[in-house]
Amino acid sequence: MINVHIAGRGAVFADNKTSLHCAFVMTQGSDARLFLDCVCDDAHAGWILYSATNLRLEGTTDSGEVVRVDGLRVIDLDGQRCMCAGDTAIIGTSASEGDNYEFALVNLIFPGTTRRSLPEPILLSLAVDETSIEVLLRPRPDYIDRHIAVRRTKQPEVTAILEVETPKGFDWTAQMATDLCDALSVTNGTKINWISCRIRGFDGSEQLILHNRVTKPYSPLPLNQHGGNNK
Repeated sequence: MINVHIAGRGAVFADNKTSLHCAFVMTQGSDARLFLDCVCDDAHAGWILYSATNLRLEGTTDSGEVVRVDGLRVIDLDGQRCMCAGDTAIIGTSASEGDNYEFALVNLIFPGTTRRSLPEPILLSLAVDETSIEVLLRPRPDYIDRHIAVRRTKQPEVTAILEVETPKGFDWTAQMATDLCDALSVTNGTKINWISCRIRGFDGSEQLILHNRVTKPYSPLPLNQHGGNNK
């Protein structure tokens, strides 16, 4: 399934001073991979981009938000059309000191899940760098459909949101989310990771950060799957 779908206009820049104006569609799937489909104004864009390096896109979405995509790599060229894979994307205004963070998590299945009702959110109390913090794991509104899909296809799906409120800033909070995902991966026996983060700042600003992070097919083998004291 698609995690994020954004369209707009901007320009592709390269280290050799090349800049090509274009219309673009950016998508991120539940496997975290970022793709940028550009239709450039220049009819010779394909030839120009063929040997270009260190590509990035800067532009504006159709809804008026600033967007930047870094680490672009050309994977297909067809005249004015260019398909790229990317590493990171930032959409929206800068949230220098975020208050609320929402990380999209793949492959997290809540205990007691049924096909009829959403599972209850889980509140966790963590100790990180001698700091006590509470975080909330909640299912997506379409969790039931995504749970069925991940069980059936074994492909990674965004199933949960990790909510964190802290003045610590993005780098600290992202590392905490990564460490928590690593711990959840061990206890659930499948790779759990975050692939995007929505940040809401004290000043009312909002920013969406997309990362092409490592994801794996859903292959659960919890620690208590076989043997041991499971009672």
